[in-house]
Amino acid sequence: MESDKEEGSEGSDEEDGNRGGFYRQVSEAFRDCSDSDPVNVAMEINSLKMGYNKTYSDCLLGFYSAMLDLLSVDPAFQEVKTAKLKAEKITEFLQKWKPLLVRFIHSADDRLTLLQAIEIFCF
Repeated sequence: MESDKEEGSEGSDEEDGNRGGFYRQVSEAFRDCSDSDPVNVAMEINSLKMGYNKTYSDCLLGFYSAMLDLLSVDPAFQEVKTAKLKAEKITEFLQKWKPLLVRFIHSADDRLTLLQAIEIFCF
């Protein structure tokens, strides 16, 4: 009996680890492929999605933070002082990643989540 209980708790820990591992791997895939074509990043993230049996929304959560982290360390973005110029830089950045975003954003909630992430990033 006791071994059954231990096995069950290990399975639950493993599931939690897989969830964290999925988001970590999506972030790493985004960072590793950030200099390449966004379509390549989409393919990498999609393979993780299928491997972990996750949803598109799960993928979005994984790469929003990585995407915005990448923008925050961009020297051109760091030099910008006015809100208008920051908005222009964010728009340019989103245009670059549009091919990736359109593959994973499928609902109004997904779009809202992206806007909220950008809003938090800006403040």
